[in-house]
This record gives sequence, C-alpha cells and structure tokens, in this order.
Amino acid sequence: MIELIIVALVNLIFLLVNRKKVKLMWLHWISINVNILVFFLIYYFASELDSTLLQYLSGGFFVLILFSQFPKFRQLRFSLPMDMQFNIILLYLWLSYKVSPSLNKMEKAIVYLNLSKRYQLAIGLCNKYLKESDNLKVMGHKTYSLINIGEYNKANTELDKILKTNHSDNYYITLKADVLYKLKDYDNAALYYHKAIQQKPNTPELWFSLARTYQKLNRFDDCEQTFKKVLDRNRSYLPAYTALAKLYINNNLYDKAREVLEQALDKIKHPHYRIHINKMLMEIKNKDNTQ
Repeated sequence: MIELIIVALVNLIFLLVNRKKVKLMWLHWISINVNILVFFLIYYFASELDSTLLQYLSGGFFVLILFSQFPKFRQLRFSLPMDMQFNIILLYLWLSYKVSPSLNKMEKAIVYLNLSKRYQLAIGLCNKYLKESDNLKVMGHKTYSLINIGEYNKANTELDKILKTNHSDNYYITLKADVLYKLKDYDNAALYYHKAIQQKPNTPELWFSLARTYQKLNRFDDCEQTFKKVLDRNRSYLPAYTALAKLYINNNLYDKAREVLEQALDKIKHPHYRIHINKMLMEIKNKDNTQ
C-alpha cells in the first residue's frame, strides 16, 4: 500500500508542476518512474540485509526524486535523479536512433547533452548533424556548447555563419556582442550591442552591456550617458547604480558617486543590496577624509 502512495505522490507532484506541458514531458515522466523503481529496489535490498545505512540511502534518494520535480531544484548539479533522467532519456534516444535514424532525434540528444553539461559530446553530435544538414538551431546549440567551454573564437565563427542567414535575429546579435566582449574586441562588441538596441531599445540589460563596453574603451562620456539610459529604463537596476558610481570614483568624482548611491538607496529596498550600497558610501567617505 505504501508503495502505491509513494508512486501516486511523485506523479501528482509531476502533474501539478508540469500541468501546462504534460504532453511534452512524457520522457521525463518515464524516467521519474524508473527512478522510483530504483528507490524501491534499494529499499527492499536494504530491508533484506537489515542495513540501516542503505535504508537511509534509499530515503535520501527518494527525497532527491521529490525535489528534482521543481524547476528551482532541477539546476542543482548534484541532483542524482535529474542526472539519471538525462541518462535514461539519452539512452532512449540512442536506441531509438539506432532503430530508426532521424535528425530530429539527434537534435533532441544534443539538447539533453547540453542540459546535462556534456558540452564536448554535444559539439561532436552537432558536427555529425551539420555534415548532413545545415540547421540554424543546431548551429545555435553548438555555439551554446562552445561558449560554455570557453571556446569564444570558435563560437564567434559559428555566430558569423548563423548571422549570414539569420542576420536580424536579436538573440544571436546580442550573443555575438557578448562573445566579442569576451574576446576583448570592444569596438565591434559596441557595434553589435547598438544593432541589438535598435531592435529592442527599452531593454536595460543591452544598454548596460554597451556601457560596460564603452568603459573598456575609456570613453567616459559615452559610458556615463549610457549608464544613465539604463536607469531611465529601469530605476531599480542596481548594477547600473553601482557601475556608474565606480566610474565616478575611478575618476575622482566622489560627489557624483555619492549622489548616484543616495539615489540607489531611495529606489532599492532589499536589505542585502542596501548593505552593499552603504559600504560603497563608506568607502567614498574614507577616500574624502584621506585627501
């Protein structure tokens, strides 16, 4: 009876958490129930051996199964059930591909390899796919993998290929700018941030990235004005307040830095962030006193 209750509980949680996309999550549903089966096997094995340690282990395993249903916990790298789910799904896709090869199954495998942080394997599968067919989504998956292993030059090359065909896609334009920033090609990074901003002028994150790029280029006036444009679009965007204050501090403009941080205190109510702002104000006060 207890077994049925456990199965019902886990499946009920799964249905509640994924109620809007149940049809798309059937592979996850299968892998969750396989996890439960493993839990039962460990538990019964522990009971037969009268092993308290194994019983605790099976209990901890079940708790992980429960927690891994919630999006907040799915990203935890130590989540054993999620790793098992990825492995089960990948095994299924591999067997399915062997029986009936298709590029669609290969792309799904690439997605799950990236989700499980096996980027090198994902890149290898992307290369195999792209030998058979040019596909912008798979090029995007490959770019994602390359960025995550720090291969920014190769990622930049992939983005050039993508943007030749899909030259107005804001996501890839922004990604191109981010990669160029990582490569310290700040002039071209600024150009691509400008292109992205032309499509989405009210996105504070884009203006913030452009301001950081101007800062690297030592373009004080452009940097200052761009940080202010971030705050025009979002008065609660803390990184813009602190970055603008640091810009002023680095240029010995302590009064302006203090003014910006006091504005931040008016807008930012989170206690942790207010502590950080007050620390910066104290630093400015100490620098004023030493001069």
